[in-house]
Amino acid sequence: MQKKLKIALLVPSLNGGGAERVIVNLANYFNRQKESTVWIITTQKGVYFDILDYDIMRYFLPDLNLRIFNLNILKSVSQLISLCLFLIINKPDILMSTTHSSNILGPIAKILTGVKTKVVVRTANTFDDFRVEKLSLRQRLYLRVLKLSYYLADFHIANSPDTKKDVNFFCCVPKENIKVIPNPVYDPKIENLSLEKIGHKWIDNGCKYIVSAGRLHPQKDFDTLLMAFYELQAKHDVKLIILGTGDQEKRLKELVKKLGIAEKIDFVGFQTNPYPYFKNAQVFVLTSRWEGFGNVLVESLAVGTPIVSSDCSGGPRFILKDGMYGTLVNIGNSQGFADAIEQVLLNQNIYPKEFLIKRAKDFSIDEIGEYYFNEFISILNI
Repeated sequence: MQKKLKIALLVPSLNGGGAERVIVNLANYFNRQKESTVWIITTQKGVYFDILDYDIMRYFLPDLNLRIFNLNILKSVSQLISLCLFLIINKPDILMSTTHSSNILGPIAKILTGVKTKVVVRTANTFDDFRVEKLSLRQRLYLRVLKLSYYLADFHIANSPDTKKDVNFFCCVPKENIKVIPNPVYDPKIENLSLEKIGHKWIDNGCKYIVSAGRLHPQKDFDTLLMAFYELQAKHDVKLIILGTGDQEKRLKELVKKLGIAEKIDFVGFQTNPYPYFKNAQVFVLTSRWEGFGNVLVESLAVGTPIVSSDCSGGPRFILKDGMYGTLVNIGNSQGFADAIEQVLLNQNIYPKEFLIKRAKDFSIDEIGEYYFNEFISILNI
């Protein structure tokens, strides 16, 4: 290749979500390749700036807030103008967007500017928000705009087979135009990070505990986890640690108090290094109603921690290979979760540690990063 590949990655923020972490992992990987120049295009907020390579170029979009009919028109228009200016000035070879809002901006900005940049739309979540009996006016409008943007894109990436199905069904993108590339999650550094001392009394005292992590949001269905734990703690001397923040935190803590189990549950908030929490747990539990992928499942596999997960759309069944690498439970079945978690508590060797770690390596940042890089070269016909 004669020149460096110019790659721009567009994401709404670098807050502590799975899609944002993937973009940071890819940005760092591309940045460490001599053949590429990398930009992150985002707003100025997010905890993941701490783990983004310092020499990656950053282009900040405006983050205005003025809602009309529950739509932040001013923010969208100002970001579109800013993105158009970026494309005209810098002319990247590849612009890859992720999450719905960015996936709308990217293709439209290319059409408005007329640049030769190839726009890659990466879909990071299934469309369960739209899988309802009757869509609201806002949802119908949003889906129409999303379909238009997806039509204008040059290439599509989905992070799981279920996500691919939804891109095909909801956005009418032909299946042959969508490439499934799993999330790049596994990093050999995870093992050393998991050995760090974090000063949590339950871990320091060798208490048995269950761990879960994710946004405190209805999608993650922590209610089911709390009800399952309520059943378990009556029979087993076990604690529960929940990592993450979100608008459901107050309500979930009120439920914990109502159930009378507050002294056995600790909400520890977002953790830049979650791996010591995962490594020392007896079991990791994911109760989501849907997932785009489920990075936390790979991170738990990477430290050899057994998993009990909902059999929701998205990544869990794909990552756990139909239950080979973890137990799958029907969505919302708190008794089913309690029974599955109990089986792991009673048999810690049900999933051998090295067996789980080997599966995590299938989602290596280096291997999947190279896969992305080669796809970009293919798209550009270099």
